[in-house]
Formats: sequence, C-alpha cells, structure tokens
Amino acid sequence: MKAVREAKRAAMHSVQTAKQSAKTAKATGRGLKAMAEAAAHAVKAAFAALMAGGGAVFIVLILIVGIIGGAAVFGKFPEQ
Repeated sequence: MKAVREAKRAAMHSVQTAKQSAKTAKATGRGLKAMAEAAAHAVKAAFAALMAGGGAVFIVLILIVGIIGGAAVFGKFPEQ
C-alpha cells in the first residue's frame, strides 16, 4: 500500500509540475510576443518621426551611411 501511495503522490507531483511548466511557457510566449510588438512599434514610430521631419533628413542619413560603407569597402582593397 505504501508503494501505491508513493506512486500516486509522484504522479500527482509530476502532473502539477507539467501544469506549472505549461503556465510558465504560456506566460513567456506572451512576454516575447509583447516585446516583439513593442520593438515593431518603436521602429514604426522612429520612421514616422523621420518622415515627419522631412524626407530630406532620411535621404541625408542614407547618403552618410552609403559614403561610410563605400569608404570601408574600398579601403580594404589596395591600389594596383
């Protein structure tokens, strides 16, 4: 009888552990989804702010990044 009680107790404990793990996984999933949505919202807000300030700011930013990137690429190759 003692072995049966211990087996039941162990089975109930494993069920409770599984339920708790499921709850934790669900909460983690919701948290990750909320973080992704917040990041997407922040990116959208940043682009909206750039466009509200005028497309010229955005174009200048692209030009600066292009110039720096081009200098980095062409700086790696020695002249022949």
